[in-house]
Amino acid sequence: MTWRTDVSPWVGAPRTPRAWQADALRAVVAADEDEPVVVRAVMGAGKSVLIAELCALAEVDGDDVLVVSCPTRDLVRQLAKTIGERIGASHVGQFYTSSKDVTQRVIVVCMPSMAALHKALAASGRRCSLWIADECHRTESVTAIDAKELIRPRQMIGFTATPYRSETGKGLSLYDREVYSYGVAEAVRDAVVVPWRVVSWTGGHVAMDEACVDMCRRGTQIGPGVVNALTIDDATTFAEILRESGLRAAPVHSNLSARQVACRIDSLERGELEVVVHVSMLKEGIDMPWLRWMCLRRPVSSRVRFAQEVGRCLRAFGGKSEAVIYDPNDLFGTFKLSYDAVLGGDFEPELDEDAQPSKKADVWAMQLELWLRSALAGEWVSPLTDVAAYLREMTCALEMSGAVERFVAPKQWRDRQMTDKQKGLLSRIFKSLKPTHVRRVPAVHRKALKAACHCAVRHEMSRGQASDLIGTLIAIRKHRGWPDMSSTT
Repeated sequence: MTWRTDVSPWVGAPRTPRAWQADALRAVVAADEDEPVVVRAVMGAGKSVLIAELCALAEVDGDDVLVVSCPTRDLVRQLAKTIGERIGASHVGQFYTSSKDVTQRVIVVCMPSMAALHKALAASGRRCSLWIADECHRTESVTAIDAKELIRPRQMIGFTATPYRSETGKGLSLYDREVYSYGVAEAVRDAVVVPWRVVSWTGGHVAMDEACVDMCRRGTQIGPGVVNALTIDDATTFAEILRESGLRAAPVHSNLSARQVACRIDSLERGELEVVVHVSMLKEGIDMPWLRWMCLRRPVSSRVRFAQEVGRCLRAFGGKSEAVIYDPNDLFGTFKLSYDAVLGGDFEPELDEDAQPSKKADVWAMQLELWLRSALAGEWVSPLTDVAAYLREMTCALEMSGAVERFVAPKQWRDRQMTDKQKGLLSRIFKSLKPTHVRRVPAVHRKALKAACHCAVRHEMSRGQASDLIGTLIAIRKHRGWPDMSSTT
């Protein structure tokens, strides 16, 4: 790969580069052409701006093209727009299910469409001289590895917050080395991100919506904020509840047009709205650095989705000194993710954020099975922390499916020692569960729940963990086996 010498870096760029972007650009350009390299940068650092600058400097001759891949269609559109602002929209094509433009100098493609892109390029006599992979930690998939063999790029550059395989901690197989790293400490130093303050529910035992209305009311005193919802109907209903409580609120979801969504987001930024109730809006591909707070009303059971949503609120903005996270579901207690982990993308186990919660819980259950085997072999080491995380994730999944009623308890209550009443109730539930109920529970969950019950019998649970176990077991008894959680997302 060669780089243009007739264009000076960043001259004419719509944004002034941050120091790290300029340094990383020099490091990438200096790398050998036959050396696939990775740039590591925390969430929100501005990787797309650097990718656009590389597209401006890359020397593409004749029928060669520059391919930029990213995980989703939404990100394709967003990244194509950023690159187009740098080099001109007429030089950027998009390739995914409903858009297949291979005539431009730069092609932004959705990763699952890489094989189809190869066929389209081959048919038009073009080839890839440079492959830039955004979120390149996802290139460990069979789809990405096969795509690399098909398109055979002359040079590869990857961007990610996590330049290693999550299941092993080893480096990414398609890349040779990390050529530049921009970590959390540097991002905080440079005011690229702000610290967070987590606010748990401290009131009494109330319905979830009552707690969230109170939290949103407090949040609006800080500035614009968002609260997540389970479904489109749920978002619409809760937005109405907020309006009835005196707040200027509106829902945002996929049934609205892009223009309607943009209008409501603009209204939130301008202060015409105080809060937006959204469905998966902050998962990826959206930039709202002016957000001051969020309320995690949706009981997500995915670490990935949780980290992505929180990370969106941490981006720096003028006059913003911190991000306030209202956490009625005690998700920070569930996932135990640090500030560094969220921004650095270090949230294992990394699963597809759209996978069913029951499948995510299987991962925890399989890990618990290993501890259970040790216990049966007489090498018991209490897996209390993992049991707690498993139970909280399962409770979230059950709440999302409607199998368990949604209530919120103050964090200080959840952290206290389990009560005698809970011990007695668990004892009665154990006796009331019939073998037919238990047999219908997936085997891997039976083992996980057995480990949880073992902790309960040994009184190694907090009040909140015992409550989660009680709710899960009651749901199993009520549904005469494993509840249907297929409706959860």
